[in-house]
Amino acid sequence: MWYWLLMGGLLLSMLLLMRLNKPKLFAASKLFILIALAYSLAPTLNSPQIAPIWSMCALAFFALCYYVETFATRYKILQFLWFSMGCLFYSLSFWSQVQHLNWAVPIALFALIVVIFFILLPLLDSFVKHAAVVAIILWQLLWASGQVWQVSRSLLDLSGFLGTALLATSVLIWSIHHFKRPFKMSNDWTMLCYFGSHILIIAPLVLASA
Repeated sequence: MWYWLLMGGLLLSMLLLMRLNKPKLFAASKLFILIALAYSLAPTLNSPQIAPIWSMCALAFFALCYYVETFATRYKILQFLWFSMGCLFYSLSFWSQVQHLNWAVPIALFALIVVIFFILLPLLDSFVKHAAVVAIILWQLLWASGQVWQVSRSLLDLSGFLGTALLATSVLIWSIHHFKRPFKMSNDWTMLCYFGSHILIIAPLVLASA
């Protein structure tokens, strides 16, 4: 319970600062959420499982992504690289928990992602190659988290799967926001989905050992 109260409070505070147009405090609140997630995850690093280590590495790359976004905005390629690496390490965390594969999940997810990709294709312009790479990474991340939940059917593993789905949703909203036109509260929804995804993905590792 403490985890949900802490992270929920930090997420609401971040959204409030964004709505109040406090850019410095808003930037600090985003970093604070990542630090709080890492702090919550730290006690699990001594467990026999390797999943917490992969997730901690993912948070480190997402922190680098935050740094580029905040202090080095012209280096977009680095932001893309760190984000991709963060997603890959999250997927390693889930794959390390997979015991056997079910091909129904990846085929359905792949079909969905291909449809969404081609719908967005006219908007992506020069970003097509990067978008294709991100789409493949998110596909296998959703596959891994869905596979873990499909086997266990636990609420905690459902949280992980929903977190990866939210992460993919945040990328979709961000793409529409930047490549087409911003819609009402699009930036708010992007931030909510993005940081909410981290909270949901880390939750199973933190709460399973509580």
